[in-house]
Amino acid sequence: MAGFDAAWRNIKTKGEQILNKKTARIKKLRSEASRLASMANKRLQRLEGNQLTDAPAYKSLEQERGKRPRFGIRGKNYNEVQQEMARMRRFLDSTTSTVRGANRVLKEIANNTGIKYKRLSELKAKAKTFFELANKVEQYLRNVEDMGSVYDSTRIFEQVSQYVQTAKIDLSDSENDMEKILKKIIEAMDIYQQSQVLLHDKGKDYTVSGWYQLSDE
Repeated sequence: MAGFDAAWRNIKTKGEQILNKKTARIKKLRSEASRLASMANKRLQRLEGNQLTDAPAYKSLEQERGKRPRFGIRGKNYNEVQQEMARMRRFLDSTTSTVRGANRVLKEIANNTGIKYKRLSELKAKAKTFFELANKVEQYLRNVEDMGSVYDSTRIFEQVSQYVQTAKIDLSDSENDMEKILKKIIEAMDIYQQSQVLLHDKGKDYTVSGWYQLSDE
């Protein structure tokens, strides 16, 4: 009987040790997630305060979560916290998640595309169209071509800048045909393929080509 009691105490002790380690691991994970959430949310607030909500890092998150997006782990289980941490790290690693980084990208865009400006506020207004194009390209790559991980924001910026400069597009022109410009950029990236729709009519097959229309939202 004494041997059984000793064995049971040993099993119970090991079980408690495993549980304590798991609890400590979860606590550590949630603590790190809270730290990242605080850092990421402060960056979001700074971007909002500096009228940089058109920056790709912010815009991408806004499209995913709606207006004034925020990170958080309240009510999330272990796996959900891990997923949220991955999103936070992706945001924090983005150049345009900081005010300094976003402004630097703005100036690089102006230099590459020939945008003239006297004040940073003027540049922000003119660069809005550029960011809109970049976001639409990213949306196309992610939703249509399933190549979102292949083309990062830097490569997308380069492609948009190159086309805008070569085609001498005036980004401040409200009459710009965004879908036409977008199509040309995708073609320049050498991945554009017209969608093929097969129609059947009176015993004959017809193939119709068309351009995929992206959402304005």
